[in-house]
This record gives sequence, structure tokens and C-alpha cells, in this order.
Amino acid sequence: MHKNFFWIPLLFVLLLVGVKPLNAQPGTEIYVFDFVKTDSGYVLLNPVNISDNPGYDNQPSFSEDNSGVYFTSTRNGQTDLRWYELETGTTQWLTDTPEGSEYSPTPIPGLPYVSAIFLHQNGKQTLQKYPTRGGSASLLIDEVVVGYHNWIDANTLFSFVLPDSIHPSTFQMHTIDPKSRVILGENPGRSFHKVPGDASISYINKANNPWTIESFNPENNHVQVLAEVINKSEDFCWTPQGELLTGDGSVLKLYRDRTWQNLADVSAFNLTNITRLAVSQNGRKIALTVSE
Repeated sequence: MHKNFFWIPLLFVLLLVGVKPLNAQPGTEIYVFDFVKTDSGYVLLNPVNISDNPGYDNQPSFSEDNSGVYFTSTRNGQTDLRWYELETGTTQWLTDTPEGSEYSPTPIPGLPYVSAIFLHQNGKQTLQKYPTRGGSASLLIDEVVVGYHNWIDANTLFSFVLPDSIHPSTFQMHTIDPKSRVILGENPGRSFHKVPGDASISYINKANNPWTIESFNPENNHVQVLAEVINKSEDFCWTPQGELLTGDGSVLKLYRDRTWQNLADVSAFNLTNITRLAVSQNGRKIALTVSE
């Protein structure tokens, strides 16, 4: 997948949109649990529905200071960005953009901003940044159609870029200043996460059969296979201790001793179908997107 690394022009012809229309999205909710480490693993306690909203609520991401969760939420036939404060248990809307919908709010390391995909009403899709304390958005990327992304530092992000007239979907690395990008491979998954304690980004390589979770280190271009994906799950995350987590139906799984082990079954809380997931940077909370 990553045999050749090559630079490409910054301008593409934009052909496709990377996020499904809102009316095509399944109804989902986001629950936050206490994530308690024990001698044998972890225990999930005290579930709280932080979205509590009909329709599509998804893509949770904890703030760097562990004070709350950013996520996407439906209202008035579109999606806006919301914030849940853990201490007070309150939510607030961060955006109100009738001219389009936001997706995938992602904290920018060390800065008071989140980045998010913005789907304009005319179908154009851009990556923008939003002040976490309110204010106008500003453009980050519009020369390619970014579907999913995550940051490794405040100037470098990795993304799933949708197909164009030349390439299929690609795994790309972008720098903001100076502006540049490089194609690293083809057919990535939608999950991108910085590897704890490392300079690497982790992602799903769907070019392999079975799919694999891999890491890429931009300092030396080293690629490492970390684990096989279970049942073609699109989503995974890390604990701060460097342990991989994924969902398989109602079961949260932990990768340990080169195998996926059952960690918790959220059907005990009348929940099912775990998709997106995130762990706070202090390791004390976990957010799970589940079926509505």
C-alpha cells in the first residue's frame, strides 16, 4: 500500500461528496461511560446519553483537557456541532449554519479550535476550523474532498480523500503552513488516530484482506501492521496506555496478546451496534456511538 511516496499537485477536480445526506444517516445516540481500569481489564459504569436527540448524533471527540465531548448532532434537517460538559452535564450548540452541515469535530492539538467537515448546500465539501469558544469558521482545505481526518500536531493532519478523476479514495498527509499534501496509499478506512506516545498515525488499510489496522510514522515513513480488523469494523480508538479498542455489535473489544478480547457488552444497558468510539486523554471516560 505504501511502497511509493510521491508529491502531487494541490488542485483536484472535485467529483464526489464524502458524507451521506442527512436523511440517509441512521438514527444514533452517544453515550459516555465511566471507564474504570481493573486488574483484569476495564469496566463500563454510569452510562449517560449526552446527545438525547432524535436522528443522527455521532462522531464524539474528547477535548484535550478532558472537560467535555465535541460531537455532531441533528437539528432542523441538518447537522451542527455540539459540546457536552462533563462536570455540569450540560450541552450547548457550537454552530448554527443553515447554509450547510458540519461533521466530525476534531480538536486541533494545542489550539482553541476544532476542525470539521463542512458540507455546503450546493454539494461542495470543505475542511474548516471553528473556535471552541464561538466565532466564525475559517477554511483549512478545499483543494480535495476530505471525508475523514485527524491531526498528529497543530500543523499536520491525515485524511481520507474521496476519489477524483485520477485516483480512488486515498490516504493523505497534509501540512497547513506551508500548504502541501502527499498521497500515502489507497483505500483507507474512516478512522484515524494518533498512536499514544508515538509520532505515528494509525488507520485502517482496506486494501488488505482481511483489513488491517496499521500505523505510519511521518518521521521515517515506517509502516507497521498492528492488528487485523474484526468483522470489517470501520472504527477503533486507543486508550492512553496504548491499547486498541473496537466495537463488534454490542460488544466492546480490547486487543491484547495478539487477539481481540471481549471487554464489555453494552446490551446490559439496552444498547447495541457500537460504531464510533473515543477515550478521554486521562483514560477515565469512554464515549460510544450506538443505535438509537
